[in-house]
Amino acid sequence: MTNNTQQPNLTGQRIDNGNLELVSIIGLGAYGVVYKAVSRDGKQYAVKCLNKTGLDSRQRSFQRREIALHTLASSHPNVVTLHNVIETSTCIYVVLSYCADGDLFSQITEKSRYLGSDHLIKDVFLQIVDAVEYCHRLGIYHRDLKPENILCDASGARVVLADFGLATAEKTSGDFGCGSTFYMSPGKLACFVANMEVC
Repeated sequence: MTNNTQQPNLTGQRIDNGNLELVSIIGLGAYGVVYKAVSRDGKQYAVKCLNKTGLDSRQRSFQRREIALHTLASSHPNVVTLHNVIETSTCIYVVLSYCADGDLFSQITEKSRYLGSDHLIKDVFLQIVDAVEYCHRLGIYHRDLKPENILCDASGARVVLADFGLATAEKTSGDFGCGSTFYMSPGKLACFVANMEVC
């Protein structure tokens, strides 16, 4: 995909006929920049900005697939809600529910939120399993499950699955090295590294 360091900072820009103002960057990934946005009536949202410029047809297809699959799964209470998609000539803005407590990774590593709370750990784990099982029932395979893609609310007691950028509806895939290397199984990582050395 594109390098998001080339995408201009859109902080302060208004979208959705001026209803939403992008107020700060809250995330930067391989496929988009995520902004915190505030509506005219004071509601908070997360807006994922997918750059359209300089993409080939395959990359545009990936963007359409991400939006379609996320929209399909969005009705589950443990999948982050996709509220709206706004498209301009240069960008696709995906308007999502804002999760004030950040991601599961920071809840675990920085806030020690679940330390010593077996009941809460079990409850959060079951929420994740419910979301993944729901996606699988719909024929959606996330392919990038990791604590950074699980967002938190209610002080970490409620979690939602996010970032469908690598999701697919194909039961088998020829995509090599799909996912995040830090979370690959040892066998998959060894295969990935071996093939990188061949290139």
